[in-house]
This record gives sequence, C-alpha cells and structure tokens, in this order.
Amino acid sequence: MQYLLPLYSLVRKLEAAVGPKVATLIIIGAAFAVVVGLLVLARLLFPNYTTFVLKGMRRNRLRTALACLAVMVLTFVVTLIWSFLVPLDLLMTEKAKDFKMIVTERLQVPSQMPLAYQAPLESEVAKEDSMTWSFYGGFTDKEKKTFENIIFFFVMDPTKLKTMMDELESLDQKYVDAMVNNRKGCIIGKDRLKKMNKQIGDRFTVTSLNYKDIDLEFEIVGTFPDHPRYNQSAVMNREYLYEALEQYNQKNRPKRHPMSDKQLNLV
Repeated sequence: MQYLLPLYSLVRKLEAAVGPKVATLIIIGAAFAVVVGLLVLARLLFPNYTTFVLKGMRRNRLRTALACLAVMVLTFVVTLIWSFLVPLDLLMTEKAKDFKMIVTERLQVPSQMPLAYQAPLESEVAKEDSMTWSFYGGFTDKEKKTFENIIFFFVMDPTKLKTMMDELESLDQKYVDAMVNNRKGCIIGKDRLKKMNKQIGDRFTVTSLNYKDIDLEFEIVGTFPDHPRYNQSAVMNREYLYEALEQYNQKNRPKRHPMSDKQLNLV
C-alpha cells in the first residue's frame, strides 16, 4: 500500500490546484490516452495477434459484453478501496511512530471485534490514553451513487480527537463539544466538504455500504484544520453507531444485525 501513497498525494495536489472536477477530467483523459496508446502500440508490434483478439470479441458479443461489465464493476470496487484504504494507510503510517500498541483482530482483514472487547482493552491495556476506531461508510444520495457522494467515517470517541490524533491541537474545541452534545454531529475535512457541496450546519443522510439497513442522519458541526492528512477525512461519534445498532437489534428480535459483533475495528 505504501507504493500508492506518492500517487495519492499527487492526486490530492492536483485537486487542490485545479479543483476536484477538473482533476477528475484530467485523470480520466490521461488514463484514456494511456489505454489508446497501448492499443496502438500493440497493433503495431503484434498485428496478427490483435486481429485474432478482435475477431474473437466479435464472434461472441455476449461474452464480450459480460467481460466489459465485469471490468467496470472491478474498476468501481478498486476505486472504492482506493478512496478509503489509501487515506487510512497514510494516517496509520504517519502515526505509527507514536503508537505504543495497536490492537487488531488477527484472523481477518479488516479487523472486526465484538464491542465487548472495548472496555477491557481501554481500561487494562491502554490505561493512560487510548482511541477506538470503527469504520462507517456509504452514499449521501442513494439514487445518485457517485464518488462525489461517497463518504467514510472514522467512528470514535470525539473527546480523543485532540489528544490521540496528530496535529489536531488547533482543532476548535467547540467542534468537539458539539459532537459530544449532539451524537448526530460530525466533523468533515475541507476537500470532502467541497466534493459533497456541503458546509457547516448542513444535514444529510448516509445510505450505508458496510452497515446494511443502518442509514444515519448527520449534521456537520465542524471541519478539520487545513491539512493533507485530514482534508478528505470525516469523524462521527461512536455512540451514535452503537445506539443505532442496538435499536436495530431491539426492533428485529431475535434477529441481530450481522455487524453487531464486528463493529470494533482497531484500538
């Protein structure tokens, strides 16, 4: 993953220089030019082989259409992973030097632990200071699922933001207090706010990707200081997610939500 970080930083710089929409057009145009260039080069170097491939594609158009659809779906999935895991890896890599210990579930990726582990780990293992992370993501428009409308939250105790996250000492305390007093409150980075076309005070609903049927309403109560590490990030109050899961389980007894025992990702 670390090999992708320079490319990710380059994309972020391009977005900051020309804006997200223009940057997207530039990236798509560059990718299209590379593909066309490779096709032309293949045609020049291997004319017989490319002719054979084209004939095969025309011979079975249904198979060709299904293959194209599979590539489109795979590209979408990879882009989702890119938009979430690369910023996460950037945060973890830069902060790793300050961690005394990171607790994860060792048998699966991503780490998924029962919420019952939270109290003993926080009280016994990390007595001085600790921070739990869960991840909640989805689309702000369930009818228009675009990359402008996608958002991923770090689900955590908002009171730990300034003590456990690097370079957030300048974060306005009123934003933290607003998240504590209003569980629906969230803090979102400046670049992500621009992509969503939102501002402080706006409300929106997220149709979740990883917590099916747990769609949550949010109110933007603040934004992070201008920093590459946080411009695309978002944070929500962990108690809001825990409460929503508990309400789902109470309403659907004896059925429990599939994520009920998997909601704690990192300590």
